[in-house]
Amino acid sequence: MSENPRTISMMFTLLVLILLCATVGSFGQEQQVAIEQVEEVPPPLITLSKDEADQLKIQTNVKQRTLLCLQLADSRLQQAETLTNKADFQDALAALGGYQAVIDNGLNYIKNLKDDSSKVRDNVKRLEIALRQHAPRLEIIRRSTPFEYALRLKIILKFAREARSRALNLFFSDTVVAGETSAETPVTNNSGASSFHPEKKQP
Repeated sequence: MSENPRTISMMFTLLVLILLCATVGSFGQEQQVAIEQVEEVPPPLITLSKDEADQLKIQTNVKQRTLLCLQLADSRLQQAETLTNKADFQDALAALGGYQAVIDNGLNYIKNLKDDSSKVRDNVKRLEIALRQHAPRLEIIRRSTPFEYALRLKIILKFAREARSRALNLFFSDTVVAGETSAETPVTNNSGASSFHPEKKQP
């Protein structure tokens, strides 16, 4: 006796569903393994080396200290690029941890100066320009790095973007640009009220 066509159709549909579930389950397991691989890569230590810390500590001139900071950051970045090309991805990641520490140190130093002079603004701008130039180099490192390091590299790229935003905020903040107000800018007096000091017209 031949099988009922409807029964055959139902059996075929059931078989397809079983195969589909097996495929989806296998794909989900592969994704889970990939996620676990990413989590197994430890984050780099964001810390200065003793030599870097000593060099920065003894430099008190804001311009020279900023230039030194950028020199050390570039050295760390070059090291990461070289190690990435050699497929030494773990050490490259460690170098980028040092890069973050140097940049963070430079920004915090200027922020803590609470100096409104134009030379401080100039050095903030130096940091911002350098961070803008670092972005494509960091992106090349990310693209050259295996998948299991992707999360760590994305975090470092995010750090660089946020560091640049911090530099821009410092550049335009009141603590940096105070004293450079225009003739039409409101100035707060001791009582807390705001008043205008328009430019006097020449007779």
